[in-house]
Amino acid sequence: MNLKTTPKQQFLLYVHKINEDSPQAILPSLAELSSIFINHNLTSQSLTLLKGWVADLQDLCADLSDIDKLHLLSDYFFNELSFNLTLKDGPSKEKDLLLSSIILQKSANFLPLAFLYHYFAQQINLPLFFISNNKLNLLKYYGKNSCFFVDFKKLGKLTSTEDNARSKKLLTKDLEVCSFKETYIYYLQTLLHYYAQELTNKNTEEIQLALKILEKQEHPISNYTSSHFNENPPPLESESSVFYTLH
Repeated sequence: MNLKTTPKQQFLLYVHKINEDSPQAILPSLAELSSIFINHNLTSQSLTLLKGWVADLQDLCADLSDIDKLHLLSDYFFNELSFNLTLKDGPSKEKDLLLSSIILQKSANFLPLAFLYHYFAQQINLPLFFISNNKLNLLKYYGKNSCFFVDFKKLGKLTSTEDNARSKKLLTKDLEVCSFKETYIYYLQTLLHYYAQELTNKNTEEIQLALKILEKQEHPISNYTSSHFNENPPPLESESSVFYTLH
């Protein structure tokens, strides 16, 4: 019996894991969305590139401290691979929101680009989190003895809470950690809004169903620590894993 799942079915499997606030399911879910809305072959091509980059990064980060890994990751991501943040006026474009296009064109809106950066961080065991105000284009690093922000507008430069509060005139809550689930909901809402605005003929049923699953039972974040993040990173290839596999 052939039990192979379709991209739509696999996407919803990942959504159920994200509903448990699992960061490991985010990037595989984005890969399935790319297969649904763009092209499966293009997605496979982009994931092949991604696996090679991750392997190179893991080799470079062997035996480094977390802070050294963080500096190296930003240099590798923004300089070596030349990823950049799309900072243009006007509505979002599909190519700035879906994973396969992002990997191939190397630019994107903040959230999908941050999801990709965050995936790299998972593969080298770096504790990174999203924050309440994602319009700030920042990811938050929580180490054993330090806390920094990765600034995407500054090619991954590390900044402090004081730097951001002073320069951006922020409220403390703007820089607080936001759950992976809530961040992903915001991304799906952005994607759904894009397709509604563009009046495309693409079927967004899976996105709408995913939002219903995720919004049905919101839960507050609690006790966010490095141990919450540091589960085993998802394998890049595994025949035994139903979840977390980039095909």
